[in-house]
Amino acid sequence: MLNVIINQTRNTALIMGVIALVGLLLQKKSTKDVVNGVVKTVIGFMVFNIGSGAMNGVINNFMNLFNAGFGIQGVTTQVEVATALALNTYGTQVALTMVMGFVFNIVIAKFTKFKAIFLTGQHFLYFACVIALVFIANGMPDVVTILVGGLVLGFAGAKITFIGSTICR
Repeated sequence: MLNVIINQTRNTALIMGVIALVGLLLQKKSTKDVVNGVVKTVIGFMVFNIGSGAMNGVINNFMNLFNAGFGIQGVTTQVEVATALALNTYGTQVALTMVMGFVFNIVIAKFTKFKAIFLTGQHFLYFACVIALVFIANGMPDVVTILVGGLVLGFAGAKITFIGSTICR
């Protein structure tokens, strides 16, 4: 029984669902809104993972065909595929890095001159994947990956949004 529970902590959709649950409860939303938000978040991440996995298969087939047809060796880069692969392998680290990134983004926006919150969730997820993978590839422990990666992500989110908002004024 304990193993089943521990294995679910690696399920990114459930982690994001719990995060949505906490956020909606902190906002004092109605029970209907909380259930709606959590279910939509979990199903959305499941659909994202399924779609990215399917795209990965298609792109790999195309890449093999292209490489054989032209006699070259190369790779096809696709952000969604890379994100799906990262979530399948390092889902917990990526999800928690994203959560800490949001927390640090809010703290940085509150206490620095960068008064901006990065609200584009899919881009924040991509950035969290890249940052977490860089830390993991360099052999950093999970705690360092999550906390320092979250700090980098939070600062980048505040700074990028701040720069964009000053240009758009």
